[in-house]
Amino acid sequence: MNGPDEQTELPINPTEGASEDGQENLDGTITRITYRNEQNGYTVATLDLDQEARSVTIVGILAGIEMGDTIRVHGQWTTDPRYGPQLKIDSSEVRIPTGRKGLIRFLGGGRIKGVGPKTAEKIVDTLGLDVLQRLERKPHLLSLVDGISSARSLSIAKQLEEHREESGSFVFLAELGLGPQLAHRVFKAYGTNTVAKVRENPYRVADEIHGIGFRIADQMAQSLGHEKDSAFRIAAGLRYLLGQAATQEGHVGLPPEALTEAAAAFLEVDTLNAESVLADMVTDS
Repeated sequence: MNGPDEQTELPINPTEGASEDGQENLDGTITRITYRNEQNGYTVATLDLDQEARSVTIVGILAGIEMGDTIRVHGQWTTDPRYGPQLKIDSSEVRIPTGRKGLIRFLGGGRIKGVGPKTAEKIVDTLGLDVLQRLERKPHLLSLVDGISSARSLSIAKQLEEHREESGSFVFLAELGLGPQLAHRVFKAYGTNTVAKVRENPYRVADEIHGIGFRIADQMAQSLGHEKDSAFRIAAGLRYLLGQAATQEGHVGLPPEALTEAAAAFLEVDTLNAESVLADMVTDS
C-alpha cells in the first residue's frame, strides 16, 4: 500500500469539496496498482486526478480495472492509521480516455500485452484521438502503425475487444443493481459471456454464484423484462422454497402438492404452471 511519501501530498482536508455525508466523486487515471486480491477484486491503487495535479489512494472493489484505465469513483474518505487518507470506494465506472495523454496511458499501461508507452504513442499519433472508436469499427487499421505486423495487430485488436466486453459486462451488472463485489463474482464465473448468459436466464446466478439468492436474481429478471410466469422463474422459485424448507424448517423434502401450492402463492403464478415446471424438473433430473 502506498505511503504518503510515494504520492503527491494531499491537502490538509482531503474531504474539501465532498458532500455533507463525506461522499465524493473523483475522475482520474489508474497509475499504480499496489495490491489486488484476485478472488474478490479488492484493490489498492493510485489515482491521478484529472482536475488537480495530485494523486490519491483509493481502496475497494475495482473489478475489471487495470493500469492506465480512466475511471470515475464514488466513495468516502477514511484515514488509515499507517497510510493516511484514502478514498473507500462504493462504486466505480470505466470511462473512455480523452486526450493524447490518457489514450497513451490506457493503451500502454499494461492492459494490452505487447504494447508499451512508446508503441501506444505511435498508435495514437498515427490513428488520432478517436483511435478507440476507429479500432472498434476497423481493427485492421493497427497494421498502419509503424512496427506493428498484421499478426500483432490482430492480437492487440482482440485484447481491446475483450476489454470492451469486460467493461460492458460490469456496466450491465451495475445497471441491474449488483454492487462491485457481486458483479466481480458473476464476471469471474461467466467471463465475456456474462451479458448473454444473464440476459438469457438471470435466475442462474442464484444457483451458481455465492451470495446471490433468488430475490436478487428476481429483481434482475424484472429489470430485464422477464415474465413472472416464465419457466426459469418458477424453477428458481421451487428450488428456493425447497432450500428454505431444508434450512429453516429442517425438512428433507416436501410433498409435490404442498410445494407447488406454496410456489404458486409465493411467485403469484397459477398452480398449474408450477406443477408443469416441477414435472419437467423431475423428468430432467
